[in-house]
Amino acid sequence: MPRASALLFIAIIASPALADPATTVREVRLMAEPFDDATVIATLSAGTTIETIGREGGWYEVNATDNRKGWLHMLGIGFGGNGQGAKGDGVASLFNLMRGGTGGQTVATGIRGLDSEDIRNASPDTAALAALDEYAAPVTSAQRFAAQGGLKATRVEHLAQPPDEETPSGE
Repeated sequence: MPRASALLFIAIIASPALADPATTVREVRLMAEPFDDATVIATLSAGTTIETIGREGGWYEVNATDNRKGWLHMLGIGFGGNGQGAKGDGVASLFNLMRGGTGGQTVATGIRGLDSEDIRNASPDTAALAALDEYAAPVTSAQRFAAQGGLKATRVEHLAQPPDEETPSGE
C-alpha cells in the first residue's frame, strides 16, 4: 500500500509537467479533430499561449488560455524560447532538462515548400539520378508484376506546352 501511495503522490506532483506550455507562431485555426477538414472551433492569433496535452501525427491537442480545447497543426506551434515558460521550475524543469538539454527547448518541424526562386535556382544532381538507375526493374518484371495486380497499360497523351509568357513591349 505505501508503494501505491508513493506512485500516486509522484503522479499528482508530476502531472503539471506532462503538459507543455507553448505559443502559436502565427494565426492558426483551432480544430475540433486532428484533420484539415474538421470543424473550426476558433482562430487563435499569433502569440496565443497554449498548453499541449497530446499529439497525433502532425497535430497537437491543446488547451488555450481561455479554456478552449482542440487541435492545432504542429507547424503553428512554438515551444520554449522567447521566455515563454518552457523551462518551468521545480519538477517541470527536470522534465524539460531530460527532454531537451539545458535549454529545455524542443522544436516542432515539418517540410518547407519550394518557392519560385528555389525552383529557378535548382540544379540537377546527375550523380544521384544515375544512382537511381540501379534500382530500375526490367520491363518484363514490371509488366508481370502489374499483370498479377490486375493493372492494365493505358496510353496518356502529353500535356500541351503552355505558350511562352510574352514580355511587355519596351523591355
